[in-house]
Amino acid sequence: MKHAVRAIVLRAGLTMGVILAVAELAFGVALFFLRPAMNDFISAGEQDVVTLMPLIIAWFAFLFLLLAIYFACGMMVAKWLAPLPLRSRDIAIYGAVGGAIAELARSVIAVAVDFAISYVSPLASVRSADTLNVALANAGIRLACGLPAFLVLAAVVAGLSAWLFSIIFFRSDSPTE
Repeated sequence: MKHAVRAIVLRAGLTMGVILAVAELAFGVALFFLRPAMNDFISAGEQDVVTLMPLIIAWFAFLFLLLAIYFACGMMVAKWLAPLPLRSRDIAIYGAVGGAIAELARSVIAVAVDFAISYVSPLASVRSADTLNVALANAGIRLACGLPAFLVLAAVVAGLSAWLFSIIFFRSDSPTE
């Protein structure tokens, strides 16, 4: 049974990880095209945040998409594990692991995308001689700070989703676990 559980968790995590990786690439393309707005904001020295509204909207939309996919990952794990004799809290733990796997797959792509955007389209305040160093620093910050933060977020959302779905929809015989 342990092998079946691991296979289910890995399959759910990798399935959602591929979806997240594709979404990360699409978001990277959107950021690339929105980068001039950020450069205009920096170089003009203006304090009007309205210039950055398309960028802010894109970030919030992407964050919402991430949360929805983490939630779906937990739901998928709960649905696939429902026929097995597991407690709801165990399903929650497996859901959290599935969400972390999905986020790990996305984060690998996110580090590369952060590096590429910073290198190909540096901000206005970056001198051309410093472009590589800034791109490496951005990728390093994404790896050191973003990866752990999003791993925890993915695990929490997917774990809660798996737990809720196992209790509400898939475990009618044991709602109090």
